[in-house]
Amino acid sequence: MRKRIAAFALASVMALSLFGCGAKSNSASSAAGVSGDFTGTAKGMGGDVTVTLTLTDSKITGCTAEGKDETPGIGTMALEQLPGAIAESGSIAVDGVATATITSDAIKEAAAAALTAAGLNADDYKTAVEAENTKAEDSTIDADVAIVGAGGAGMTAAITAAGEGKSVVILESQPMVGGNSVRATCSPSTPSRASTTQKSFCSCSTRK
Repeated sequence: MRKRIAAFALASVMALSLFGCGAKSNSASSAAGVSGDFTGTAKGMGGDVTVTLTLTDSKITGCTAEGKDETPGIGTMALEQLPGAIAESGSIAVDGVATATITSDAIKEAAAAALTAAGLNADDYKTAVEAENTKAEDSTIDADVAIVGAGGAGMTAAITAAGEGKSVVILESQPMVGGNSVRATCSPSTPSRASTTQKSFCSCSTRK
C-alpha cells in the first residue's frame, strides 16, 4: 500500500513539473518585443552618419539621423527627410533623395545597424514603401532662350542671355539648383569621390 502511495505521489510531482515547463514556454513565446533607443553608424558622403531608432515592442516608432559632414543642401536633405519616412512607415526600405544617394544609403545602413544592435533582423524591416507620385501640371512659357540644367554653366548662360535683353527660362529636374558646381570640393591633396547621382568633382592646377 505504501509503495502504491509513493508511486502515486511521484507521478503527481512529475505531472506538475511537466505542466510547469509547458507554461513557461508559452509565456516566453508571447512576451513583448524589444523597446528602447538603439544607435547605428555608417559612412556617408563626408563622414559618419548616425541613426537612432526608437523601438516599441520591436516596432519602429521614432528615428533621428545626424551627419555633420554631409553636403549642405544635398546630403542634409536626406538627413531631414528620411528619418520621418522611416518612423512613419516602420520600414528602412524607404525611397532615398535622388540627389543624395550616398547619404540616403548611409542612413539606411545605419538604421540596419541599429536594428542589429537591438538584437533584431534588419531584413524584417525592409518592406518596400511606395512613394507618392504627384503628377506635375503642364504649363506653357514663352521665352527667347530655353536652358536645360541649372548648374554653373546653365546659370552663367542664363545671366549672359538676360544681359543681352533676352527672356530666359531654365529647366531643372532636381529640387535644387547648382548642379555639380555646388558639389565640388577642391584640394590638391584630397582625391574626389563620386557616384552617379551624388558627385564630387575636383580639378586643381597650380600656376607660378
